[in-house]
Amino acid sequence: SHHQMSSTLDLPIDVWASVFSFILFLRQPSLRLVSKDFRQAYGSPLLWRNVKLPLTMSEGTVKFFGQHLFPCESLDFRYSTMSIKAALELLDASPRLQSVSLAHSLLGKRHLLELCSRFTNIVSLNLSGIESPKLEAIVQHCQSLQHLVLFSCWKLKDEQFVPFAKNITPHLQSINLRSLQFLGHASWFQLGQTCRNLTALDLSKTVITNQDLDVLVGVNPNLTELKLTWCAPFDSVSALENCAKNLKILHLGYCRVKDLPEFLEKCHFLVEINLNVLGTDECVEALIHSAQTLMRLDLTDCSSVTDRALDILGDRCHEIDRLDLRGCHLITDHGIQALTEGCIRLLKLDLGDVPLITNASLLRIAERCPNIRRMLVSDNLNVSSECFAALAQMSMVTINFQRCPQVLIQGRSIQCNIISR
Repeated sequence: SHHQMSSTLDLPIDVWASVFSFILFLRQPSLRLVSKDFRQAYGSPLLWRNVKLPLTMSEGTVKFFGQHLFPCESLDFRYSTMSIKAALELLDASPRLQSVSLAHSLLGKRHLLELCSRFTNIVSLNLSGIESPKLEAIVQHCQSLQHLVLFSCWKLKDEQFVPFAKNITPHLQSINLRSLQFLGHASWFQLGQTCRNLTALDLSKTVITNQDLDVLVGVNPNLTELKLTWCAPFDSVSALENCAKNLKILHLGYCRVKDLPEFLEKCHFLVEINLNVLGTDECVEALIHSAQTLMRLDLTDCSSVTDRALDILGDRCHEIDRLDLRGCHLITDHGIQALTEGCIRLLKLDLGDVPLITNASLLRIAERCPNIRRMLVSDNLNVSSECFAALAQMSMVTINFQRCPQVLIQGRSIQCNIISR
């Protein structure tokens, strides 16, 4: 009705600006033509605070957007193929800029030195996917840098990284070196010599020894986030003793570590942990006994986890909102029932490749966990019409039945991959 439309249009300008941020960047200017309020919302600093740029931009478009970038704090050039001239114009129009992403962009590969000359005040830089970035440009210009992402800069070797690590700003708080498999002892040693204020460190899929990790973690006792997924030959959690008491996020999936339950008993403030393959009932018990703040737990491919672990979670871990059980082949309906007794705040649940659960588990989840937003259903499960109807009443955004053999609705079998609202 006209009254409902008027009340909707009466929303605060900042609310409209937030709504507009979900619209493709190049289509946003047309919103100005709708009404005076929309024109005002389009000029709101909130809309221009974080800007993801299109892949290419004409000269006129660059000039137009440059007029609005004064409040911009974050520019995302991800996958961009725009010219260096256009990029420099946009950077010059953003005096408050604090964060820049050049991930997978031709700009980052070909013009990093020129771009970094505009980065004297930025605190966050993402160079993901740039195979061999010119690290000397960062050292030369980015003295205010606090957060650096070098994920998948896979051609980097010790001879390039060591001089960089030696001269990088000591103010660095987080660094992502995921998938840099050619770095060795010299790089880890120099990083430990220079960076002693790190709070977040991602070394997933790197080659690092227990000794090197012990040194690196030892000089950064304030680490709260540590990701070591697929790290080798690292295999001893004793290398992590110095930071255990402060850790909030810990990823150890697919490592070959020993004595894990004893270590987990020392981690009192964990909010998120990844134990892919490593998880056991004893690990879950030690974890829940020590970490009263746990909210996200990933037990993917933990084939030895049983219903006992879910009994413990349901009884003592009521704040958990994300749980991944894909590949936990010993979980049954009893475990799901125990889990849903206490974990009623779940928002995301992965039950893929859990062959022993039945429709009874889905009905139980629909009854006890109404807040779930995303769920993946076991690959071998024939979903009944009763279950489908119960799940449809929930507020879920996505239910993934991608590999279920059939979904039965009114007695008929249908092919159903992903259902989204």
